[in-house]
Amino acid sequence: MGHVKGSNGARHGPVQRHPIFLEDPFGIVATLLAVATSVYLCMTHKDHVLALLPYAFLAACPLLHMFMQGGTVTGGINSKLTKGSSIDFRSR
Repeated sequence: MGHVKGSNGARHGPVQRHPIFLEDPFGIVATLLAVATSVYLCMTHKDHVLALLPYAFLAACPLLHMFMQGGTVTGGINSKLTKGSSIDFRSR
C-alpha cells in the first residue's frame, strides 16, 4: 500500500484498497447465479425477454447515472472549479 500526497506534499496515510467483486466468494456466487438465471430466462422465455429489452435500456440510463458516478464529479467543467474560483463562459 502506498501513501497519498496532498497538494501541499503532506502524507495522508495508506491508500485503502477496495475488494474486487469477483475475488470475493459472494461475488463469484452472485455472478454465477446471475448468469444461470439469464440463460434460463433466455432459453425458456425468449419472447418475453426480447419484448422487455427496450425498456431495460431505458431503465439502465438513469440507474447508471445514479450509481456509476460514485458521489464525485471526476470530469467535465465541475472538475476545473476549485474553492473561490469561477469560469467565464463568455470567453469561448
